[in-house]
Amino acid sequence: MRLGIDRLLAEEFESLKGKRIALLTHTGATDRRLQPTVNYFVTSKAIDLRMIFAPEHGIYGAVQDQLFIKDETRGKIPVLAYTVKALSHILIC
Repeated sequence: MRLGIDRLLAEEFESLKGKRIALLTHTGATDRRLQPTVNYFVTSKAIDLRMIFAPEHGIYGAVQDQLFIKDETRGKIPVLAYTVKALSHILIC
């Protein structure tokens, strides 16, 4: 069994080429070598990554509980921090 990110890396993101991509990710999203998935998306020249959605404590979970990050950027890509409740409302609507 291969993880989704490992399949995308093997195909060099071929299935995502020409598409605008928004990535929903968190601390536990890694490849088989435990490298963060977000790093591959941010550095890939093959895809058009437009936005990253992250948990309220940041992509790497570095912010203390009950404290929330503000929206930030990774390079030129906006990183929007949402609570699980807010994100579920956005995805359902």
